[in-house]
Amino acid sequence: MVDELVKKGEVSASESKNLVDELIRKGEEEHQAMRKRMRDHMKEHLSELEVPSHEDVKNLQSKVEELMNRLDKLEGRESEKNPGDRGNQGDPESRA
Repeated sequence: MVDELVKKGEVSASESKNLVDELIRKGEEEHQAMRKRMRDHMKEHLSELEVPSHEDVKNLQSKVEELMNRLDKLEGRESEKNPGDRGNQGDPESRA
């Protein structure tokens, strides 16, 4: 396209490089703007569908890990009080 303008004499050879650089820059700007619009639309649709975000999942994972640690500590204290009970919790014969 730019080569044709140069051949027709509408643009000089030195101006053609500037024109190409400008077209590339504008193309990159448009590409980034379109990516942002698509990302925004996706976030909006996912929010409407109530799909949890990556951050929501990470927060829940942290809370579960915290609860598991607290449970482990509580079970550890319980086993210290009654050392024979922890290993036989699911064994029906140990209850008899």
